[in-house]
Amino acid sequence: MPWTSAAFTVGAFGMIGLPVTAGFVAKWMLGRGALESEHPWVVGVLIASSLLNAMYFLPAVYRMWFRDPADQDGFPATAGDGSAAGSETSTAGPEDSSATPSEDGTPVASDSSTATSGGSTGAQPGATVVMREPASLLVPTVITAAASVFVGLAASLEFAPLQIARQVAEGVLG
Repeated sequence: MPWTSAAFTVGAFGMIGLPVTAGFVAKWMLGRGALESEHPWVVGVLIASSLLNAMYFLPAVYRMWFRDPADQDGFPATAGDGSAAGSETSTAGPEDSSATPSEDGTPVASDSSTATSGGSTGAQPGATVVMREPASLLVPTVITAAASVFVGLAASLEFAPLQIARQVAEGVLG
């Protein structure tokens, strides 16, 4: 699920408040407003929020991108037979022939029910099966991640969402 993982990573970076995401722009504007209104303690809350978000999201991002899927040292939880229960990868068995090799030779399950239902996938025993995400999960996730990066990059444009919100606030609050 590389596209879903990439979108989750962008979302996590936005929650942490890293630059080029809407989360950074939001925290920056809140921090500026807090300092202008002489409430510097809010900046401390924003920093604490970023640190807590980093502690929560970065281990998951690390596991998605830098850990071997075959490494099952307690994460994710394993089923009684040693296979990954409800995870996006599993160990293939010889009984079923529903997995097909991808371009790089890695077996790919034809549907998401194959590996998560405890069934075997038909690839070589011990091979890692990469699950494909359904479009109903992928499309909204990727659109949201792209919008977060767009809003972060376009924050200084004349007709950016931030500028429109500023004009509305000035019109309402006068």
